Amino acid sequence: MFEHEVTVCFATMSRPECAVRLTKSIRDVYPSVRILVGLQTKGSDSYQAALERAGAEVVILPFDYGVCASRNRLVEKVETPFFVICDDDFIWTRDTKFDVALRALRETENLAVVGGLLYDLWSPEPSQKDPRHWERHLYLDASKRLLTMVALEEAPLTPLGGHSDVWLVDAVMNFAVMKTEAHRSGARWDEQFKSNGEHEDFFLNLKLNTGYLVGYCPRMFAYHYSVVPPGYGAYRDRSDGWRRLSAKWGIDRIRDGRQILELTTGAFAPIPEPVSALRRLRGWERDPALGRDRVGITPDGKFYCAPSGSSLEVTSRQIEDRIKRARKEVTKTFRSSTSWKVTKPLRFVGRTLKGIARGFSRQRSK
Repeated sequence: MFEHEVTVCFATMSRPECAVRLTKSIRDVYPSVRILVGLQTKGSDSYQAALERAGAEVVILPFDYGVCASRNRLVEKVETPFFVICDDDFIWTRDTKFDVALRALRETENLAVVGGLLYDLWSPEPSQKDPRHWERHLYLDASKRLLTMVALEEAPLTPLGGHSDVWLVDAVMNFAVMKTEAHRSGARWDEQFKSNGEHEDFFLNLKLNTGYLVGYCPRMFAYHYSVVPPGYGAYRDRSDGWRRLSAKWGIDRIRDGRQILELTTGAFAPIPEPVSALRRLRGWERDPALGRDRVGITPDGKFYCAPSGSSLEVTSRQIEDRIKRARKEVTKTFRSSTSWKVTKPLRFVGRTLKGIARGFSRQRSK
C-alpha cells in the first residue's frame, strides 16, 4: 500500500555517497516505491549513474539550485497522493514505517504534514544513537519583530483528534509525509531561500496563510548520519537566508529556548534560564510517549519539570501563568505531606535556637 500511495523526494548536492546510501536503504525496505532525486552538482555524470543504479529517478538541476526550488521541482513530478521529504544524509531501516502518519493524513482533511523522529548516529550502523528533536510551536510577534519558537516538550500536549500517536505542532524536521494536494494549493517552499531560513518560512506560511495543520509522530523514525565534504559547509552556513527571512516576515530575531538568533548576522546569543526554582520543587519525570524529558502543563493539569540542559524558557503569558499555578500547587502538595509535618516543628526549633544564639552574641559584643 505504501509504495502505491507515496513518492520519496530528496535533493542532493556534492554528497554522492550519502545520496546513494539513502537510496539503497529505501530500496531495501520498499523495493518498488518511486524515488525522485534532485541532483544539483557539477560534473554529475558518475553521480547520476550511481543513483540510477541504486534505483532512483534522477532530476538534473543547476548547481546550487537551492533546496526549496529543488523540492518544488520534485513534488511537481509526484503522481501519488502523498510524498515523503527527507535529506540526503538519512538512513531508513525496516523499522521506518509510515502507517500511523498515513492513517492520520487520510482521516484528517486539513492535516497536511506529519513529521517523524530522527536519531543521530555516530557511525554508519545504528548502534549508538541519540534522538534529535525540532518540533516547534511558532508565535510571530510583529510589534516586537520577534519569532518565538516553543519546543513541544515546553507546551501543553495537544493530540490530533482520534489519533493518540500524533501530536499537533506548527513545525517539524525535514523527515515528513505530506499531502501532494496541499503542496499544489499553497504549501510550497519559497524559492528565494537556498539555505537557512527556508524551514521557518515554510511552516510560518503553512500556519499563517493556509488552513492546514501539522502533526508529529514519534513512531515514524529514521536515522541521520552526516558527512560534510570539503567546501560543503560554505554553502550550508550562508547567512543570506536569515536576512531574507527577516525582510519577508518583518522580524529581527528568533527566540528558541535559551538562545536568540539575530537574523541580520546569523549569530546566536544565549539568554539566562528563568524559572530555575521549579527544579527545587519537584523531581524529574519522563514522558514515555516522547521518550525524553519534557516540561509543561498537560491538558489534565499535570506539571512536568525538565532536567538541567533542557530549555525552560517561558515564552508566553499563558505558559507563565500556568507555571505560577503549578508552583503553588506543588508547594501546597508538599506542605500537606508527612515530610512537611515532621520537619515543620524542627524548623521552628531551629529558628528559635538561632534567635537565642544571635541574642547572646549581641550581649557579648556589648
